[in-house]
Amino acid sequence: MGHRNRFIKGAIGIALLGMFLFSPLAFAQRDTPIVDLERSGIRYQDGFDINTVGEVKGIVNHVYAPDSGPVQIVLSNRFDKYIAIIAPKWYLEDIALSIQEGQEVRIRGSKGLGKDGNLYILAQEIVLTSNGRSFVFRSQSGSPLWSSGALRGAGGSMGRQGGGGFRGGFGGQGRR
Repeated sequence: MGHRNRFIKGAIGIALLGMFLFSPLAFAQRDTPIVDLERSGIRYQDGFDINTVGEVKGIVNHVYAPDSGPVQIVLSNRFDKYIAIIAPKWYLEDIALSIQEGQEVRIRGSKGLGKDGNLYILAQEIVLTSNGRSFVFRSQSGSPLWSSGALRGAGGSMGRQGGGGFRGGFGGQGRR
């Protein structure tokens, strides 16, 4: 009976491992996109909806930072996994934001469900919980701060906040 139980436990373990490795949120290699934004239906430039703004807190499981297109991260907590669509890599470099796997962050942004069944959040602000530093990517209305091009030449100081972020941080004015 003991041999059979070990076999069943082993088979269940292999099945769970296979489900994880082949799920859409499985950790991809660094040079591989987490998701194909085209197929997901997520429009990261103009898809921000102020009516769906919410907050997510969790651990960064994976970071994908392509030379063109948005930086994407997989963020998980006890309840959910989100794919956070941040901003272009050059913008993160301009505001001196480095996102690492294993970091705990809070993200405020427009939440949505993609055509692919994944949960998404178009980031408006990220707070690094370890030090409380806040980084802003979008205006109160959701317009991308990087699209004007003004930040590129200005050293990115407009996107960096000392602490609270949006008028008092999470839960401040502008939250719906």
